[in-house]
Amino acid sequence: MSTGTGGGEGRTGKKKKKETKLGLAFIKDGSFGEWYADVVVKGELIKYYDGVSGCYVLRPSAMKTWSLLRDFFDALISTCSGFFK
Repeated sequence: MSTGTGGGEGRTGKKKKKETKLGLAFIKDGSFGEWYADVVVKGELIKYYDGVSGCYVLRPSAMKTWSLLRDFFDALISTCSGFFK
């Protein structure tokens, strides 16, 4: 016989945090900002710097991704350079 109150609550009565199959704590449709922050941290693209509030460090994989995106868009814009003059 169960003594729990149901609804994902444990013995303390606190609700458990739901997780997606990927281990993310937030759902994209529910809270995009929190979901995005969770993705970049758990994807090891950034690391929060403990010494300064709101400061983070871009990891090498994030810099490589940024470089690839920048190169792609630079090439795309250079092909349309007549349009932007």
